[in-house]
Amino acid sequence: MVVSNTPPGTLEITLSSKASQVDGNVLNEQSQPIAGIQAVLIPDRFRDRFSSYKTAVTDPNGHFVFRSVAPGEYKIFAWEAIEEFAYFDPDFLTSYEDRGKPVSISESSKQTVDVNIIPAR
Repeated sequence: MVVSNTPPGTLEITLSSKASQVDGNVLNEQSQPIAGIQAVLIPDRFRDRFSSYKTAVTDPNGHFVFRSVAPGEYKIFAWEAIEEFAYFDPDFLTSYEDRGKPVSISESSKQTVDVNIIPAR
């Protein structure tokens, strides 16, 4: 890779064959799994790098899987209903920050988490 005309700021490049996996279930208020819900994995840092976001739709058993996840700190969100790609808007995300499920990912790990649905307003 050749980099010229260095832009201001920090360039962070991580290469690893030790990607991780996060899977789990989206649960309703009665702790029952919900099918057809989009789960969104969002990094805690560098949220302007949308390529770091991952999405998965729950299967008929309410189960989701995120594969090839880079190590780091994340939150998983699952909204009952939102406008498409609304989670890219920092103001939107700020209003739900405390509803995300924190998850810490290390190299080659496999995490299983349950995520509570965020009800439609």
